[in-house]
Amino acid sequence: MAQVETGVFVLVSILAFGFMAYSLKMDLALAPILRLFSVVLFFAMGLFLVSGYEVSSTFDETVTVTSEYESISPTTGNIVVLNSTTTDTIRNTDILIPSDGEGMWIGWIYVGLGFLALFLMYLDFFRGND
Repeated sequence: MAQVETGVFVLVSILAFGFMAYSLKMDLALAPILRLFSVVLFFAMGLFLVSGYEVSSTFDETVTVTSEYESISPTTGNIVVLNSTTTDTIRNTDILIPSDGEGMWIGWIYVGLGFLALFLMYLDFFRGND
């Protein structure tokens, strides 16, 4: 299963929305470049999500269980304390956007935002704000 980590998804989303919002100021000299970055980031995230990538975070948790048992020694009849230690590693996955068809709609929203940023960049060139 293909996966994008949640932190990467959030970081790229913040960058894309931030570049698009910051480039709305028309007196900014870097506005076309920032808008182009937002177009690329929106389309990249949209294509990842539409193509079936899952947005999730995985982490490993180590669990150590120590148990004490009392047993009677068959040879002497004395009570003997037995210690047992077991260590298990558990892989946890928290899914933000699933990889099946349930999460595909948000990918199309990102593609739509990419087209919106592309359209705004297209309008800037006709207004002469390049």
